[in-house]
Amino acid sequence: MERLYRPELDVLRFVAFGLVFAFHNSYGTAVDSFAHKAVSGGAFGVDLFFLLSAYLITELFRRETMETGRIDVAAFYWRRVLRIWPLYFSFITVVLAASYLVTAIQMPAGATIALLAFYGNWYLTSHPFFSPAGILWSVSVEEQFYACAPWAMRFLSPRALVISAIGLIGAAVAARLVVVGNATWFATITRLDPIAIGVVVALVLRGQAPDLSGPARVGLAVLGLPCLYVAAVWFHGAIPQNVTDSTVAYPVADIGVLALFLAFLGAPVAWKPLVYLGRISYGLYVFHLLALDLTKVGLDRMIGTCPWALRGAIALPLTIVLAATSYRWLELPFLRLKNRLRGSNSSDSRRRYATQSSVHVNIVAAGDL
Repeated sequence: MERLYRPELDVLRFVAFGLVFAFHNSYGTAVDSFAHKAVSGGAFGVDLFFLLSAYLITELFRRETMETGRIDVAAFYWRRVLRIWPLYFSFITVVLAASYLVTAIQMPAGATIALLAFYGNWYLTSHPFFSPAGILWSVSVEEQFYACAPWAMRFLSPRALVISAIGLIGAAVAARLVVVGNATWFATITRLDPIAIGVVVALVLRGQAPDLSGPARVGLAVLGLPCLYVAAVWFHGAIPQNVTDSTVAYPVADIGVLALFLAFLGAPVAWKPLVYLGRISYGLYVFHLLALDLTKVGLDRMIGTCPWALRGAIALPLTIVLAATSYRWLELPFLRLKNRLRGSNSSDSRRRYATQSSVHVNIVAAGDL
């Protein structure tokens, strides 16, 4: 069977991280400043991660079902555990320890419990807190998706899955008519759109990439980024102010992230440094707020101010170093363990995993994130 691994999606994953990083780096600038507004759409980089993850997970299950006739749910969960949990729980431990030393880092007991139990996003709907670990809310959303996805895809036909995914989009739209403000950004029910879209795209494309010309791909990218900007700035996407904002912002952002995804899927974009950065994007996402906070503290102490451009120029390489170190010394040993566990299965299982392995290479946790 043809390998699913697409290096251009690793590049896109790094683009998604770059959007989120640029948005968070703009914190500290005036809300109405050009710098902040210009990168506000980067908040929806999380939605791009959601779409990517849902697409790849769905395609993995689709291929596994075609090859073996069923989905090995236990094996799927073990792979997710070995990929996501080592860095996730290690980072929570580090931040929790740091919160006792740095009073500016808030890590309430309720937040810690919520993150440990993967419902951190729901905790944030009503209990905002300031901590580098707050970024893990999106991993909670992903884990909730992983808890449900294999069962739905094991027992529903492709047609029923498409109908169900469309129903989830409708449920998210309906929920946003009721939930307004900060909770809209974090509640799982209001953030189902990109996940459902990823499922539908995988089932419609069936492993194929759209045959698009270079100008068409550029056009999709040019469409996608302004959509994210409009959703964030005109309709206050991160924190909708009213029902109109909630109703319009997220569908516009959905168009944006789908356009970016289609612009990259099948594109001849495989520059190795960017592919590598996409491969370690889980760590980039997890560590970037910590790097930004550390940089801000350092600049404030050394020069008495924290210009956003200088902050980003220092924090980005620091984030890459932290993520690369984590990938090499923390994550890779568990990935190798995953491969050894795969190799210890029976011959039937090995044939089944041969199908999964080519797909799994490109699946990391917030996508992964």
